Amino acid sequence: MTQEKEYSTETQTKEDRLKIYQKPMVAGKKLIYVCSPLSPNSEDPDEANQEVLENLLRAKRACELLVRIGALPVCPHLYLPYFLDDEIEEERELAEELALAALRRCHEVWVFSEHISTGMVREIAEAAKRGIPVRMICESNGFLRDAFKDDYDDEEDREEDDEDE
Repeated sequence: MTQEKEYSTETQTKEDRLKIYQKPMVAGKKLIYVCSPLSPNSEDPDEANQEVLENLLRAKRACELLVRIGALPVCPHLYLPYFLDDEIEEERELAEELALAALRRCHEVWVFSEHISTGMVREIAEAAKRGIPVRMICESNGFLRDAFKDDYDDEEDREEDDEDE
């Protein structure tokens, strides 16, 4: 008769418990956390506003891409700013904590930017600490541009039309 190993939380190491726990799929899909900047780099108010809009568009396109490949995107910075003010320190900290709580439930983290903001550093560090795989999706290689070629072509056509006027 073989003796079965008893699994109690008292005798298990944290690593053993993590190996046993498998993150559940949601509606049969992997949860993938979208890590991309929200805050602007520019100090100029007009440029900063434009950067925020571009950052939101990048996050939206990242989510659309993940849906297209059959994943469920988790992107807190697309909705948290609607009810938490990034300019108020307590609300910013709460938003960061909520985002990290969501990240902990994800199967992977995909980083969609070469520019890594301080919030993104925290998210990547949390993923590394928890053993969550992190993928870098660099825009300089055209990944998002290729995935949304028709959208980019439409934007370029509009820019050309604007220049002609």
